[in-house]
Amino acid sequence: MEFTAWLKAEYNIDEDAYGKLPETRRKKIKAEFDSAGKETAEDKKKDPEPDKKIVATGQAAVDDEIKAQNASMSANMTRIADIKKIDGSDAHPEIVAKAIGEGWTVEKAENAILKAQRDSLTQSHSRGSAAGGAGFSFSSQNVARVLEASALISCGYDGERLVKDRRYGEQVVNETDKLFRAEGRVMTPSHIAVICARANGVYNLPHGHGDDFWSDVLANQQICPRGGQRISAEFSTMSLPVALSNIMNKFLLDSYTSVDPDECDPNGGVAWKKFARVTSVQDFKPHYRIRMVASLLLKKLLKGGEIQHGTVGEQSYMLTADTKAIMLGLTRKDLINDDQSVLSSLPTHFGLGAAETVANDVYACLLAGYQSDGSTAFFTASDVTTEGNKMKANQLASSALSFTTLETARKQFALQTKPNGQPAGLRGNILLVPPGLAGLARQLCESDMLIASLSTGGNARGVPANNTLKGLQKPVCSSYLANGAINTDTDAKVSGSPTTWYLTTTPTSPAYMLEVGFLNGMEVPIIERAEADFQRLGIGFRTFLDYGVAMGEPRSAIQCTA
Repeated sequence: MEFTAWLKAEYNIDEDAYGKLPETRRKKIKAEFDSAGKETAEDKKKDPEPDKKIVATGQAAVDDEIKAQNASMSANMTRIADIKKIDGSDAHPEIVAKAIGEGWTVEKAENAILKAQRDSLTQSHSRGSAAGGAGFSFSSQNVARVLEASALISCGYDGERLVKDRRYGEQVVNETDKLFRAEGRVMTPSHIAVICARANGVYNLPHGHGDDFWSDVLANQQICPRGGQRISAEFSTMSLPVALSNIMNKFLLDSYTSVDPDECDPNGGVAWKKFARVTSVQDFKPHYRIRMVASLLLKKLLKGGEIQHGTVGEQSYMLTADTKAIMLGLTRKDLINDDQSVLSSLPTHFGLGAAETVANDVYACLLAGYQSDGSTAFFTASDVTTEGNKMKANQLASSALSFTTLETARKQFALQTKPNGQPAGLRGNILLVPPGLAGLARQLCESDMLIASLSTGGNARGVPANNTLKGLQKPVCSSYLANGAINTDTDAKVSGSPTTWYLTTTPTSPAYMLEVGFLNGMEVPIIERAEADFQRLGIGFRTFLDYGVAMGEPRSAIQCTA
């Protein structure tokens, strides 16, 4: 029988319909035709092959089979495309090929790639070219920063802030997200120790995070180098103390800048920095600052064109920096508990402690009200008339904050003079108040209108009047003014007042009320590695800050008491 007739008899299709079938199907039908002559009718009845037959008959059956096969091919192509779109698929072609060939779901392929990415980090080495195998290509420094970022996010640090941080940036945060999603963002001290170990070629640590594990980690010079050392912000090697200190320094810095918030400023900021001059000192010797005592009026030339000499008095105040420090350590108990929160809680408390130390010294100095000699009053209720030290009174009693008393203080400020009798030329731009006066201070400094009394040009009913003080001062509020402060050198408490307020200059003015000098301009504490005692199992750290506080120029401030 001819093939065309055979097709019609066996499958009820013509040659055109046969040509539209997939190639594999056509080959099977042709092979069946070739062997048909070798089979007897009886054999065919005994061994029918219904799986090779089109169950339905006619052209409709052919179309249905083609549609089904096309749909299957389309679904498979979509699966393959989705697998290739998975983040990191380009770095793991072997996984992609296996997923496609074995018919993996997209979810299974993504999990396999994420696991390979995570393993590529923990198997990284310090030679700088790769993070293990065929995984992501990182420099050793980038691996360290990904490790830092992962630990910070794991401890609750805001990823958006890390993106804006020049040390990390968007690339590091994105790599962190890829590499640690499968970990659930959990990064404990033992995780960090294992990564640092493998980065230095150490793979034989005991399992778990008990005594054996930490004894080996702390005894290994490659993982945990000996000796106290300044922790560099950059990684020369991935050592455990360096990694931990960089993580802890970030939390320390955040907490350090959160103390003494300005209650009058919705945008925040540290209150004392808005009225105190921050300077740099180069050593621990006393530093003398010349006050406003110069007499430098220009004079006519003498005969022969000689220029006359001006005079600069010898009045000054003294600023001396000192060191404030404290130790912290990750103890054996901390390490064995393997709690990620220890990486954030300890440095947070250190940062708060350091910031509170500076704030207490600033406000203890202000509230005590002595010049740098420790005995001469900074604020005086009477004019100073001594030759060479002439000064208007800078303390006003019975002056509870109001429109009237603020205007009086402003006028007194404008009348302040230098020792030579000339106007001091200073402006009281800062209205410094305790919390109980914050609302009134903002009203006096920022409102367009005030309810005027007879004493301020209003009438008996009290009607709105233009606020002529608006914009002349910026309100700044600190809780220390009311609560008092502690002199951290003597532990003596200096009392505050809920009603006393100050009018003073800005820190950038030619003269200022108070100065805080930091050694070499280092304004924030830094965590350093410290050698732990031999008999103690743990990792030691220390933090310190070198600074001094002193009252400055009395002409730059007025104190008003209720």
